[in-house]
Amino acid sequence: MPPSPDPFSEKALFRFHVVSQVRARVLAGEELGTAVAEVVATSHPTAAGELRRVSARTVYRWVAAHEQRGASALADQPRSREQASRVLPAELLRYLAHERDEDRDASIPELLQRAQESGLLDSWQDVDRSTVYRALVRMGVPTARRKKQRGRDQRRFAYAHRMELVLCDGVHFRAGASRKRRVACFFLDDATRLGLHVVVGPSESAALFLRGFHEVLLRYGRPGILYLDHGPGFIASAVAEVCRRLEILLVHGQAKYPEGHGKIEKFNQTARHRLLRALARPEVDPGYGALELRLCHWLHERYNNHPHESLVRPRA
Repeated sequence: MPPSPDPFSEKALFRFHVVSQVRARVLAGEELGTAVAEVVATSHPTAAGELRRVSARTVYRWVAAHEQRGASALADQPRSREQASRVLPAELLRYLAHERDEDRDASIPELLQRAQESGLLDSWQDVDRSTVYRALVRMGVPTARRKKQRGRDQRRFAYAHRMELVLCDGVHFRAGASRKRRVACFFLDDATRLGLHVVVGPSESAALFLRGFHEVLLRYGRPGILYLDHGPGFIASAVAEVCRRLEILLVHGQAKYPEGHGKIEKFNQTARHRLLRALARPEVDPGYGALELRLCHWLHERYNNHPHESLVRPRA
């Protein structure tokens, strides 16, 4: 094969330097194995002046490529891929790329769930998320996730039985064409991760929380512990008085990322990504009743019907 007119890269020149030493020893009468062993036992300078050693297997591969196709075989060959994946359908990949471009915060499992709802997949759980990730990377679709700083203890409470601990937190979002400010107070059972109830109002208040908590008491009974944060609706004296009269232990977690509050924080993240971010659309009614009905339907019909990953025990 004639030599390439293009200049070699530093990597290809280094390989040519190693192969040249092996071939020089072979031409001097040494056996190939002996020549490779001597070359492997020494360090070789790179173009940057650093010393580098190579393995015998690598040297044998370079020597064989040089003998078969000449010095140009030592250069990296460009890899052409006609398609991003040989496994995933092109229509599915186009859909995933479009959804990811429209919603940069959507995770791969969430994109696959959307594809299933659109009829492109029979079951999103049958698709390996790593395969989807590699295909999106080949297509040039951004896949980076936002990193969170972790500096304090975030270990969670863990109760074995339902209604031993009930978590509640408010999630702020915007709704409707005018992007009205709204807050949703979600009630979550610690042991089962079951979404108990949700109420919607203009802001966090004791009245909003107590209205939702009253509905939880009617449907599920009295919990043993109520775990809240330091929101204005949760630290009100009326809330403490209700818990005192019903003999419910009231715990207020520390600000930001409190120990024991990780489950409700993760639930809030799920609610934002799967539902709340999509409510700032013109066709969404920003009324409290309409939003509460929509959120209750998602909580009881969608979220509660999917077992939580941490509660699914792997088979032995």
